[in-house]
Amino acid sequence: MSNYHFSFMKSFFLIAFLAVNFQLTAGIVKTIPANAGVITINAGNDISLVLPSNSVSLNATANSTAGNINSYIWNKISGPALYSISNPGIINPILSNLVEGTYTFELTVTDDSFNTASDTINIIVNSRILIDFGPTISSTPDVNGNYWNNIYAVNNGIKLSNAITTNNVQTNIGLVVSNRIDGSFGIQGTGLSAGNTVGNVGDYLSTATTDYAFADQSAVDAGWAITGLDSTRTYTIKFWGNKTATFPNVIEIKKQEDIVWQSYDASGNSDYNNAAVFVVTGKSVVDFNIRVQTGSAFGYICLIDILQTGSTLADNAQPIANAGNDIYLTSPINSTTLDATLSNDADGSISSYSWTTLSNPSQAVFSNASASITTLSNLSEGFHQFELTVTDNNGATATDTISVFVGSRVLIDFGPDQVINPDINNNYWNNVTTGTVGTKIADAINTLNASTGISLNIMSRIDGTFNTGGPGVNTGNTIGAINDYPASTTTDYAFAHPSTTNGLWKLTGLDSNRTYSVKFWGTKNILNSSRIIQIKTTEDTDWQQYDASNNSDYNNAAYFLFTGKSEIAFNIKVDDASSFGYISLMDIYYTNACIPTSSSQDATACNTYNWNGTDYTASGTYTFTTLNANGCDSVATLNLTITDALSVNAGLDQTIDPGTSAQLSGSIIGIANSTIWSGGNGSFSPDNTDLNAIYTPSADEVAAGIVVLTLTADGPCGIQLSSVTITISSTAPVSILHFTGYKNGKKNQLQWTTTTELNNYGFEIQRSYNGIDFNKIGFVSSSAIGGNSNTNLNYQFADQSYFGTTQYYRLLQLDFDNHSKISNVILIRNNNQESLSIDGIYPNPAVAIINVVANTLTQQNSTIVINDFSGKQILKQNKILNAGANIININVAGLSPGTYSISIISENKTIVSAKFVKL
Repeated sequence: MSNYHFSFMKSFFLIAFLAVNFQLTAGIVKTIPANAGVITINAGNDISLVLPSNSVSLNATANSTAGNINSYIWNKISGPALYSISNPGIINPILSNLVEGTYTFELTVTDDSFNTASDTINIIVNSRILIDFGPTISSTPDVNGNYWNNIYAVNNGIKLSNAITTNNVQTNIGLVVSNRIDGSFGIQGTGLSAGNTVGNVGDYLSTATTDYAFADQSAVDAGWAITGLDSTRTYTIKFWGNKTATFPNVIEIKKQEDIVWQSYDASGNSDYNNAAVFVVTGKSVVDFNIRVQTGSAFGYICLIDILQTGSTLADNAQPIANAGNDIYLTSPINSTTLDATLSNDADGSISSYSWTTLSNPSQAVFSNASASITTLSNLSEGFHQFELTVTDNNGATATDTISVFVGSRVLIDFGPDQVINPDINNNYWNNVTTGTVGTKIADAINTLNASTGISLNIMSRIDGTFNTGGPGVNTGNTIGAINDYPASTTTDYAFAHPSTTNGLWKLTGLDSNRTYSVKFWGTKNILNSSRIIQIKTTEDTDWQQYDASNNSDYNNAAYFLFTGKSEIAFNIKVDDASSFGYISLMDIYYTNACIPTSSSQDATACNTYNWNGTDYTASGTYTFTTLNANGCDSVATLNLTITDALSVNAGLDQTIDPGTSAQLSGSIIGIANSTIWSGGNGSFSPDNTDLNAIYTPSADEVAAGIVVLTLTADGPCGIQLSSVTITISSTAPVSILHFTGYKNGKKNQLQWTTTTELNNYGFEIQRSYNGIDFNKIGFVSSSAIGGNSNTNLNYQFADQSYFGTTQYYRLLQLDFDNHSKISNVILIRNNNQESLSIDGIYPNPAVAIINVVANTLTQQNSTIVINDFSGKQILKQNKILNAGANIININVAGLSPGTYSISIISENKTIVSAKFVKL
């Protein structure tokens, strides 16, 4: 509420009036001393609305001890320009026609003694986006007046662009499936299903609760991204799901940068608020990780409910331009209408429209390039593209594009009922009356009855062994005309059967300089049963599909768009859950001009990023062009952000005397979320998070003579490690200058040099095959007279009894008083021809740090992944492996006790794995 503004007549008796005691009324009320009385006023509590609700009745109160309130005046102080007020001169008018944003209204009252007082109220108008997953469509608007966005598949890719709000306003918000959440459960499926019976939950209607997207335990790195957010707004993103089941079905969801997972159990979930809810602000994209909780079979998401609040930082919100859907014309038609009336402005109105040409091979003419609705004429066959620019009443602009294709069309009807040419729409058809193997159309005609040279060949029949003597076509539908498909094309069909293993149809005679759109569509009168057919080109891996059961939707079909081909073949099969699949017709559209394609991707990488065979080390925008047919080049754009990995240094190795402590000197370059020392069982002062802590070895470490400490830092590019070795000197003062080894024919040759020896008895040579368990394999006596020397002495030992490809060696130096000291460990590899291998993990079992010995023939990028016993990914990080042996330090202190697998994946997708135990 704002401060009160007082206006009163100056009076000699003012001080007397101010001395009066006043009683405050209950609630948020303000008491105003005035010339002849007191005004108490309350404009009401702030109000929040969610569109499409856009009106409210105000509930203000005002009283004066000096008499009656004789005037009320409401004024808008701030907020969007668009609104209506029923009567600004009464105490409680009705506000209507409100749009998204925050309004502030001020009420000013005056009493009989001309005393005045004011108070304010905020009206916050929010918008909401509802996204429904599954085959059951939520109608828009529903019975509550809310508009929905329906998603029919959740395999990888863009699933939603320009989502509409519940009041049917287009936004920039979209959904991208970055990695499908059903894993390998049904890798060729849509990731959706239906069958719930929960009914309405809150304002989620039964159409939204009966079906769902499901997550499976097999999903790895499963993730969805909400895109197109306004970084100046706050979003409350809610995931909700239900499954008609009695056993647990718990799904876990978190923002990618979070540590804590949110969860809900979808089993029998009739609670509107039993959901995973995230509040996001300051972001344009938010990535979510999604998984199934251990112990649950599946997880379920029926819908996403997004509430967006606040407004852009600018005083004027940017309008949204909508040029309409792309338009396909068939020659000789050469004109069409462009309609931009769906463009809108959340806080005002569209004041002007402007149409311009981006690609126009025929110099098409606008009837009025400044109108919201305009006619295009003089279009020639080919690809045309136009841009719409809209300007709102405060000068902000937005653009959108629309493509107009002018081409020819080939229609092919399957089944015994032939179309009589021309049909009632004056289109000519090609009739195919059998689905057996062979050429079915040798030279197809287009809808204008002109030859095209296109041929259809059935290479392998799609009805399989269902009836090998039959024609593979049938009739009996009663669905009638669909759009411009007359009833004679919807009554019959070619059918596919699950016994088909290699159904194959092929189009030949195509023009490689043209762009083709091929549509498969079918329908079948059937009750309560799916009839799903799946189709893909032989070059693709992803299948397209449609359910032909009672299909009266002209657009519920499988579509394929391609350029630069003289022929193309299609694989056809029936979905596992269906008895048959049906193709009533093929609708082929083509244009003389090629259509250039483009794509854009955003990527964030640490240090380097490889794209199309090139390593990029700097942030920026890069393009890559693939040369196709003339005029059809594909241009891919990469928006790259390079993040520098942390540089972590644990400091120099050092030697200390027994009974003393080591001064650590760790350092990092970059920003770390956390740093920690680990690996020893001694004590850190002040603690193990201090880079310059003092470390005091334990008694066991003093006896062993060595301790290795690891400095771990967690940064934007993951965990970075560095180790320091602290040697605790023993009473045997022997200084080993170096200890090395190498492969020499069929033996491993070890060499070492001492600079001083005092009371030295000799050296026990120890060998290990895993870097953990060492055994004595030999002994070399001291070369010093009496075990004492002040000069360099050289020693060697040959090991001819080893086996395997990897051996570890160390020296145990012994003096005449039975004191000892352990040297460093060296590793020798023996002709390993594997391109990538894991040759050891130590210590194993591990408490805090594991050291993974990996060998590769060449330097290469790799990915290291740790999974628990159930296969769930626990850790993932990138690592550059140098040619030869690599020792990789990994902090496992945070893992729960148990057995884990570690895998290394090379850049050429070679995978090697090993297991370790965490204590």
